[in-house]
Amino acid sequence: MRHRKRASRTRSLSTVQRVVGWCMSLGVLVRSLTRHGPRTGPRVRRLLDLSTQHIPPHILEDGLHTVSGLVAYSTRYGWLMWIPADPAARAAEQIDPPPAALVAIQRYARRYSCDFVLFDADADTDPHLPLYPQG
Repeated sequence: MRHRKRASRTRSLSTVQRVVGWCMSLGVLVRSLTRHGPRTGPRVRRLLDLSTQHIPPHILEDGLHTVSGLVAYSTRYGWLMWIPADPAARAAEQIDPPPAALVAIQRYARRYSCDFVLFDADADTDPHLPLYPQG
């Protein structure tokens, strides 16, 4: 009996209503898959590994974690810096934006789809980014 009621409700929907409903469901699924990918395991993020030589000396003195407009954490040999989705736009929104050198590094990391930059004293330098003499 219950099965018949379900069938009669389905018949009462017009073909257009069924197609519209199906398209809306498919659109939600496609947006979900393209935005985050299929969730079959843990979320994995990318990290750009850079030498601390890419940080201007005046910033190194106080530490990256003290720079206004940045989210950075001190590590034993450097810093871990979070990269916003649009570094230039985020810097423009802030009253006291981070230094241009760090925004350039954020933009460079975003070009490679990185969510973080790990600045490490022993990491390699990158020829596409400026180097600063260290003390």
